[in-house]
Amino acid sequence: MKLLIVGDSHTGALATAREQGQAAGTLPDHVDWTIQPLGPGLNMRQSFWEPRGDHAEITDETYRKRLPRLPPEDARFDGIGLCMPMWFGRVLRDLVQGDLTLPGIADGGRMISAALFRDLVLRDQQPALDLAVFLRGLGTPVFAVDTPTVFRENRYLVRVSPARLLGIVAAHRAVMRAELARLGLALVERPEACTQGGFMRSAFRRKDPTDRHHANAAFGALMLDRIADRAPDLCRMPAPPA
Repeated sequence: MKLLIVGDSHTGALATAREQGQAAGTLPDHVDWTIQPLGPGLNMRQSFWEPRGDHAEITDETYRKRLPRLPPEDARFDGIGLCMPMWFGRVLRDLVQGDLTLPGIADGGRMISAALFRDLVLRDQQPALDLAVFLRGLGTPVFAVDTPTVFRENRYLVRVSPARLLGIVAAHRAVMRAELARLGLALVERPEACTQGGFMRSAFRRKDPTDRHHANAAFGALMLDRIADRAPDLCRMPAPPA
């Protein structure tokens, strides 16, 4: 099976894991991987692509340098994984900078409703969700690939409590899991063993001490294994709704 994984900078952990696995001969034999990080997820809140009949044209200048269109020209894939929809960073930044919090998190901050938070999350992820639905409409199965959650070294912990940080991230996850399910898009979730007390285990953090939110190739390898294990189902088009 030929799989294309594309997404924000968190896709880099998967790309590095593929390179290392290929060199070591440890990649699953039944999957032919193409993995392409587009760049930082900052610009994925805005529309970064446009429909062009049989493909999506990538319009963001940074992303376009990596991949000008989806699917790539003269390439066919059995499935496309998007490592975009589960990233919470943009919404988390907005809430922390605005000193905003959510119902059930009692540590100060200005509370916004669950309904408003859901709207913020879905508007933030709308370009990625629209891309997933568009690509699936071209006849290729599309699924979402999970991202790492926060590390204990997260920079926002100097401004908000761990309870607020983890609460916002968990609420974002709940909204996106529900939305992916509503759209009929499968999610390959990270293993529970990657986390402890709600935070990513330090063993999965990149060695660069200045990087406080990207995971390493060990995490990427776990995600590739999860994708490979589910590949036959992920590459099957979902049944139309009854």
